[in-house]
Amino acid sequence: MFILRDLLSPLQSHFSETTLGKERASLFAYTLLSIIVPFTSSISSNLWRSLETLFGINIKRKRFYTFMASTKLPWQGLWKTTWNLVDNPETDDRLLIALDDFINPKVGKKIFGCNSVLYDLPETRQSGQRGRPRKYGQRLGSATEMAKCIRHEAAEYQVTLYGKQRTVLAHERIVMLKSLKCKVRVVWVFRKTQWIALFSTDLSLSVTQMIEFYGARWKIESGFKELKQDIGSQKSQCRNAHSVTNHLNFCMMASTLTWIYADRLKADPERRHKVKGRASFAFSDVRRIITEAALNPDFNHVCPKPSNSPINPLIAVLLRMVA
Repeated sequence: MFILRDLLSPLQSHFSETTLGKERASLFAYTLLSIIVPFTSSISSNLWRSLETLFGINIKRKRFYTFMASTKLPWQGLWKTTWNLVDNPETDDRLLIALDDFINPKVGKKIFGCNSVLYDLPETRQSGQRGRPRKYGQRLGSATEMAKCIRHEAAEYQVTLYGKQRTVLAHERIVMLKSLKCKVRVVWVFRKTQWIALFSTDLSLSVTQMIEFYGARWKIESGFKELKQDIGSQKSQCRNAHSVTNHLNFCMMASTLTWIYADRLKADPERRHKVKGRASFAFSDVRRIITEAALNPDFNHVCPKPSNSPINPLIAVLLRMVA
């Protein structure tokens, strides 16, 4: 309950201290909770019903739709505050950003900088040697050609991938790329019948870090699933451009706050739906805990509602059983 208060209060501070501003701040917070609570999909009409049914907030439909289409919601400041709510965002003392780049191809033979010919580092220049120093060493071949030659030199590494401790077979080498005109660390990861080559211009990264950072890209796909299907951003039921933008921002912020909430828990939530080989909790487990806190009768004291209507106790009990 108090974690929710600590997350929502800084966001509500972006609204004015007038009566209307306080009402909009409260409505903003409870709209976020209506999206997080796994009651139904987050289309606008369902959010309006959730506010009334779950939280006892009496607001006319037209007024709620006007709020959802508002052009004055301070999203820039709200997102800046949300970022500041993240405790220790660094990974190994660096900020790790995973991008889903759809402009550059990620498969095939046209990946920029990754299918070029690899060159060895230039030889050390001898004292008194005439001419300009060489920028590139001996031609080594492509990543595919080298993979066939260095497989027998691969060593085992212990890495954490997809929630498990795994043993992988990998080999690294620092080479030169004419396409990038700089040194590049290449890590070949070998499987039974396949292999992949990871490229990085950051030469300080270890083999283990490069493999684990690459594996973190899967969080992009799971994040899309949570945002589109679990949270329900793909169905906005909006016709106004501002409504669509606001709905997407609401859904993204609700998803972000859910994981920030999970990070502040003292103990990991218990996984409700057990999966063999997985000990980590799921996104739905965190939403269930937030639901219990938000529907607590005392929550109204730490996060006042724009209406004093009581929560329907029957609906609250049924929701706890379903969540």
